[in-house]
Amino acid sequence: MNKTSTFKSFSLLTILTVFEKIIAFVFQAVLAALLGTGVMTDAYFSAAELFGVLEVTASSSLTVVALNRYSEYLSREGEKEGFSFLSNLLSFYMPFLAILSAVIFVFADPVSYMVAPGFSADAHGVLVLCIRVMATIPVIECVTAI
Repeated sequence: MNKTSTFKSFSLLTILTVFEKIIAFVFQAVLAALLGTGVMTDAYFSAAELFGVLEVTASSSLTVVALNRYSEYLSREGEKEGFSFLSNLLSFYMPFLAILSAVIFVFADPVSYMVAPGFSADAHGVLVLCIRVMATIPVIECVTAI
């Protein structure tokens, strides 16, 4: 890969990341304008931030490793071995994600105290519900991706 191609790829990723952040900001602004401020929005944003951090931590590192290893398999051993590597990786990742989601679902109450320790009892209950609902999303996404 030459320097021009690397710079173009870097530039495109940077532009897309900035665009995604702008869209996320507009989404949050519209949500706050429609729902106002209160227990529901506080709980939603707190739960969404929890899963945002988990997604960035797990998915970003997994993507970088998977792309590098897949490229190596393609160049050294061929397309069949590359797909076999991805299949094996997903065979590990999907059950891991399901178990992690189940643990977060079950322990949503103590997790909610770590996410937002200052919430009132009412807000805490809503946050637990939001965490449990959002804990199912990664599993649903994996199942629909198959």
